[in-house]
Amino acid sequence: MVGATPPVDDRRPAGVPVIVVTPAAVGIDVSPTVAAIAVGLRDESLTPVVLSPVRTGRPDARGVADEHPASVLAGGLDVVEPVRLYAVGPPVPAARAEGQELPPAAVLAALLAQTARRPGVDLVLLADSVGLFTPIDEDGATLADVLDLAASLAVRVGTVVVCDAAVGGVHAAVAVTEALRRRTLDLLGTVLATRPAEHDVAGAYLAATLEGATGLPLLGSIPEGAGGWEPSVFADRAGAWLPIR
Repeated sequence: MVGATPPVDDRRPAGVPVIVVTPAAVGIDVSPTVAAIAVGLRDESLTPVVLSPVRTGRPDARGVADEHPASVLAGGLDVVEPVRLYAVGPPVPAARAEGQELPPAAVLAALLAQTARRPGVDLVLLADSVGLFTPIDEDGATLADVLDLAASLAVRVGTVVVCDAAVGGVHAAVAVTEALRRRTLDLLGTVLATRPAEHDVAGAYLAATLEGATGLPLLGSIPEGAGGWEPSVFADRAGAWLPIR
């Protein structure tokens, strides 16, 4: 009918894109990768915001200033951190140890959608410190479930998998990327958490096989020890490491 109101498309993108930075295995620190992407975005005059759904560990930080490590490295970032647990271990037992209640997946998905719609933000970086398939609430929901729910809210989500070049690193990367493909989550590529040293023949070989094994582009790598650099040095150098646009 001429003049009729068209139906609302509930699948229209809601807000700015979200890049999830997730580890391929336990023990891989994604903070330098998150910080490097954020620095690169700022170098392009874009404004990122970091969403850290749940962070555990560092009992010594309780009661003191506890800035997210990605923000420290990048010289200051806007960080949304709904759950901060200081007990060491996975979120569910850590929350039980502290007597805290974890928000359900639907609440975190709504928060992600809300963050993506914030004025003045060009991109959301979701810093996953626990792994996409680790339970994050008492119902057994995972961050992968949160992303599925966010997609149903028309949030545009892409995933970067942070890997290492150690023995077993490629295996872990393949396992995670295949699991994500089964969830129909968009995969942007991989990042090496630590660039192999010049004489590390085994590390260089594993890094060279990563693209073929995962079927994803290797977006870049983080220099060894960069996570311990002074923020001014990191911010000066990190913008060129991961050209994600």
